[in-house]
Parts: sequence; structure tokens; C-alpha cells
Amino acid sequence: MDGAVPVIWQFDKDTVQVTNISDSTLVEKMTYKIEPGFLLFTKVSGISSCDTNTIGKYKYNIKGDSLFVSPFDDPCNDRASAVSNEANIRIR
Repeated sequence: MDGAVPVIWQFDKDTVQVTNISDSTLVEKMTYKIEPGFLLFTKVSGISSCDTNTIGKYKYNIKGDSLFVSPFDDPCNDRASAVSNEANIRIR
């Protein structure tokens, strides 16, 4: 994707879907695991060139209703470059 695209991160028990807000298309579906201070993502399907075996490790922090995620160690540049460390606001 070229440029910033507003998305919704929808977390379920062990998967997360990233959806483009403007047209509701699926950007990426991933499994995730939580380690203290880190999220580990593995692609299930989507538009990135990441394979389904490459694990991306991301720092995360929750402040109030905001989730901050930033790349820590991810060999898949498509995923790492797409994640912004700007606040993701919780939608209830």
C-alpha cells in the first residue's frame, strides 16, 4: 500500500484482522501471541509479501483507550513498514 491508510485492528482470542476503513477490505489477517510488552504476529492471509511462517515481534503499550504498536524485530519489511507507532483508539 502506498502512503498511510486508516485501518481498524480487530482483535479476537488469538487472531487479529486489519481492515481498510475506507473500503472495508481485508489488509491482513494474522495470529498473535502476547509476551510481556510484546505482540508476536504471524500472517494467515492478506496483501503483504510476508510468508505464513515469519514471526514479527512488536512492542506494545496500552494507555487508557489507546494501543501503541511499534516494530521491534520483524524480518518482513512489508508488515514492519506498514505499522505506525501512532495511537490506535479503542472503538467500543
